Amino acid sequence: MNSNKALVSFIFDDANSSIFDNAMPVFKRFGYPACIAVPSGYYFSPTLKDIIKRLFSSLRKINLSKLKELQNEGWEIMSHTKTHPRLTEVASDIVEKELSTSYSQLTQAGFTVRQFVAPYSVFPGKDLNLIEKWYDGHYGNYGTRDMNLPATLSNNSESIHICFSVSISKTLNWKLFVSGSIYC
Repeated sequence: MNSNKALVSFIFDDANSSIFDNAMPVFKRFGYPACIAVPSGYYFSPTLKDIIKRLFSSLRKINLSKLKELQNEGWEIMSHTKTHPRLTEVASDIVEKELSTSYSQLTQAGFTVRQFVAPYSVFPGKDLNLIEKWYDGHYGNYGTRDMNLPATLSNNSESIHICFSVSISKTLNWKLFVSGSIYC
């Protein structure tokens, strides 16, 4: 990889079905993959809240077969914890359990998981060493301030919601775009 060349990553948070329905066809048409951050507990150990969301939420999650299809299309499946907590507000042992459980659940289901995306784009700086136990890379703001600064680009009735986050790459000119859902 040429370190002088600019890189762009698109990371879609939370595995909402709009990503598969709206973003994947566009990326496929242009021959580019993207990344999707998956909260594993939704699939492998759902809470009552998850079950209610499945029944009544307009933000449905991608099913496992569609996640596998994304991976087969070259998309990177990334860990997004097990239960999507605000990690700066829980103890280190909970942070470690969220990281390890998500990694285990996703890899045991046949996904290749190398990177982690912090929920709400925040991660406790004191626990950065925990990420390295399971992941090769991670994305987020390491402190207490959310980095979800939405920008809406309008073109008649269409809009794209983009949340910006920070990349771990300090040596590459890297542009990173993170979004939870794509509405077209």
